Amino acid sequence: MKKVLIVEDDAIIANIYQRKLQMDGFQVQHAADGELAMEMIKCNLPTIVLLDLQLPKANGIEVLKFIRGREESKTLPVVVFTNSYLGTLVQSAWKAGANKCLTKAICTPKQVSDVLKATLAGEDSAGGPPPENAGPIRMNALPSAPAPAVSAALPGPADGPIKMASLPPPPAPKAEETPLLSGLLKMTSQPKPSTRAPQA
Repeated sequence: MKKVLIVEDDAIIANIYQRKLQMDGFQVQHAADGELAMEMIKCNLPTIVLLDLQLPKANGIEVLKFIRGREESKTLPVVVFTNSYLGTLVQSAWKAGANKCLTKAICTPKQVSDVLKATLAGEDSAGGPPPENAGPIRMNALPSAPAPAVSAALPGPADGPIKMASLPPPPAPKAEETPLLSGLLKMTSQPKPSTRAPQA
């Protein structure tokens, strides 16, 4: 049976994912802080680690470096499970050797379980390190139909006032097409009566 170590200091979150992973056939262990996680990895090596970054006693980066620094665990798959606003820590996690980084706030237990299975199956191999500015993976961004092409990007605040495209004026209607306009044209085209008084 595949063993997953959940390293998470929030007991409620850990329990939610522990129950789902057990339903999916994983043997689950839980460490509530970084020091305990390192001790458990040293004594009983899991098959994969689900690792939070903000932890008491030792943070997730320290745990990840510990894993990669030991011969017994340097190839151990590690899925970082954190919040997207921790940009600096996420970058450090990629550099320290994380296999994947997931956004905690929007991942369902099923999605996390699927990622762990895919990681163990080797489906996360992309042929190289992640991009320099890679962040956590947003699991709720499901594939959808391609959006229609947009001719130009929307202007931002720095782009100055928005310039509206000038459209050509509509063609003037013909007189015979508009009865009211036809009558007005006839009235204006008739000669005006003379207002001069007759000479004696």
